[in-house]
Amino acid sequence: MEARSLQAAPAEHLEDLGHLIANLRADPRTARLVPGVEMARATLAARSEDWRQKYNLVHETQSGMEHAEEDLHLVVRTCRDVILADVRHSRRAPKFQIYFPRGLRAVIRAPYTDQLVSVRAIAERCAQDPSPKIREQAGTLHAAADRMQAAFNRRAQALAAESASSGQVQEQKIQTVETCRRISNRLSELYPNQWNRVRSYFRRPRRGARQPEDAAAGTAPALVPAAETAPALVPAAGTAPALVPAAETAPALVPAAETAPALVPAAETTGSPVLVSRQGQGNHGEEVAKLVGLAP
Repeated sequence: MEARSLQAAPAEHLEDLGHLIANLRADPRTARLVPGVEMARATLAARSEDWRQKYNLVHETQSGMEHAEEDLHLVVRTCRDVILADVRHSRRAPKFQIYFPRGLRAVIRAPYTDQLVSVRAIAERCAQDPSPKIREQAGTLHAAADRMQAAFNRRAQALAAESASSGQVQEQKIQTVETCRRISNRLSELYPNQWNRVRSYFRRPRRGARQPEDAAAGTAPALVPAAETAPALVPAAGTAPALVPAAETAPALVPAAETAPALVPAAETTGSPVLVSRQGQGNHGEEVAKLVGLAP
């Protein structure tokens, strides 16, 4: 048999077990193996459902904590407005700086635990303020902080429960794979040397179809110059200025034969340039030397 990966969803393992149970029931010799597989399937289904419920509970507690945080921000803004009204809306007043030394944003943009610490500190200062309106804000701030603390604790508990349930599901997946292997060994004993029949009891894992080599090669073709698509231009034979397409494609321009002779120093001179094609042809070298002023 081919074992299912542990990364697969629990529903896929349940489908594998259901396929195995149906095939075992259809064979009178293997019907007695069904109860063990059914027990494994029922356990996996129960743990999978338990994990799903706890996973949904995590999202619910997260939403509840976000709502509690919004209520806390609203209470803090109300307290700030009351304090500003007491100091005639002067943000530079010493009294306002005692409550919000770094402004409101530093309180509401902080992490959850830091928000709770800041709000409780503001509530304690409000309880000691001589203004009755500011003292009234202490109870409201404490109540909002308590609600947020409770929501934070519920979320932490839900996360811990979901993590534990997820581990139980993974453990049950391993047990499911082991159950299938035991059934495979038992089937091999009942039907020795009948490997195809033993494999037929199990559901093969589906894998994505492999892409054909031609299609895979066509998705990212290599950039190479096509033959006879971009002929190089070289000087025509016998003429220097005319350019014609070369017979063979070449990425670089090369000089044609006997069209652009190279200049090399003439023999027994001080490096005077002489045409290569005229070397060894009579007294042409001396004529050229006279022309350039190197010979008497």
